[in-house]
Amino acid sequence: MEQAHREEEEWLTLLEAAAVVGLHPGHLGHCVRIGQLKAERRHRPTPGTPPYMVRRADLEAFAATRGTPAPLPRRLPAPLRELVVPLRWAARLVRRSPQYLHKAIRAGKLRAIRLCQPTGKPFWNVRLGDLEAWLEQPDPRYAHARWGRRGFDPERLEEFVALARENGAPS
Repeated sequence: MEQAHREEEEWLTLLEAAAVVGLHPGHLGHCVRIGQLKAERRHRPTPGTPPYMVRRADLEAFAATRGTPAPLPRRLPAPLRELVVPLRWAARLVRRSPQYLHKAIRAGKLRAIRLCQPTGKPFWNVRLGDLEAWLEQPDPRYAHARWGRRGFDPERLEEFVALARENGAPS
């Protein structure tokens, strides 16, 4: 009897598992369906009972592989701070749309330089040092969301550093 009780404790429903790892049960169900989390489909004793049961050891292994994402770099190498780039390049560097940055410019949160093309069409340029200062300002609308993290895209930042070195910027 005690052996059966010990075996029962080893299995958790998705609701119990979600409470253990601090995720939504629907997200855990998605992870089961795409194969990130091992689970067994069990007979539902009552309607409304989750069909998946998860072993505690599998849940702990799943939780160990899911860490928080690495923070995005918010500081630039010194030679890049004076670099002036078009708004669309700056937007790619910080993983945002140009419209998002343009809204920050209009709100006075991000400094930019307005230039005109020979056709008379205006376009915006941003000094990367000003972009760095803008990233330091918290955005309360996205403070709760992981996708709302603000910082420089590390891969694009390496491209900008290489480009600056090719164009003679001091290291």
